[in-house]
Amino acid sequence: MLLVIGIVWQLLLPILRVPVYVLPTPSVILAAMWQVPDQVVTHAVATLATILAGFALAIAVALPLAALMSLSSFAQVAIYPLLVLTQSVPKVALAPLLLLLLGTGALPKILVTFLVAFFPLVIAVATGLAATPPELIELGRSLRAGRIKELLRIRGPYAVPFIFGGLKV
Repeated sequence: MLLVIGIVWQLLLPILRVPVYVLPTPSVILAAMWQVPDQVVTHAVATLATILAGFALAIAVALPLAALMSLSSFAQVAIYPLLVLTQSVPKVALAPLLLLLLGTGALPKILVTFLVAFFPLVIAVATGLAATPPELIELGRSLRAGRIKELLRIRGPYAVPFIFGGLKV
């Protein structure tokens, strides 16, 4: 499908007389990339590092926060509205503010990546931890499992599909 889109793009732009500086054809883009392959690789690696850092930060914050929300109803009532509030602000509006406050280095880019990945992940994990069948929870409690053991040995394994679903999103 990408090949078909590229061919249509290549053939359509000259017919529509779209200037190259407005929208170049795929052949022009590939020729420009071919002239500076070292820069393409350098920027691709930098972008990948930024994405991975933001994603790792989202995982590192979302998993414990979701666990806290599943262990404490007070934490859930206190934190969940704040999570929803943070999602009401468009990321496109936050990016320029982060650039103004933090400069043009890697940190604002990592934070934007974090903000995009964080909410779906924390909600998916919290949902997975809360969706554990009550029978399993009762069985764990009858065997004197504490809250942490319950989280790690019952709720955690049950939430694995939810965790991977959140990571995929």
